Amino acid sequence: MKKKIVMMGFMVILSFVFSSSVVLAKGQGKGRGGDDPSGWSKGKKKGWQGDAPPGLNEETHGEKEEEKEQNKAEWQWEKQRREAEQQKRRQEEEWEKEKRKKEAETEKDRREALKQEKERQRAEIEKAKAEQERQKAQWDKERKKKR
Repeated sequence: MKKKIVMMGFMVILSFVFSSSVVLAKGQGKGRGGDDPSGWSKGKKKGWQGDAPPGLNEETHGEKEEEKEQNKAEWQWEKQRREAEQQKRRQEEEWEKEKRKKEAETEKDRREALKQEKERQRAEIEKAKAEQERQKAQWDKERKKKR
């Protein structure tokens, strides 16, 4: 019980210390706590008149718009050029694909023609063998008759 009371007191003291440091903290130095923004006390501003810095006045704003438009036009032109090149590559790839396909068909037709030629030659050989067999059988018959 005594330990709990001591612990509880310690916690209360800690919470007061932390809360007081947070409550009392406020901005210090230039630009904080209501003072002038940082950099205002460093002397006279040179190089620009009026309330706007040099990059934000009306004259350069128009020039920047023109520059943006020019950059946008260049980007569009570059985009169109890249798309045209890409289209050209696609067309060339398609032509190559068609060319390979035609070559494959031609090769297939050539192989088929060779196969048919071999079959024709085999058929002629078979026919010649059959003719030879027939002639041999006929000669054998004639020989037997002569004996």
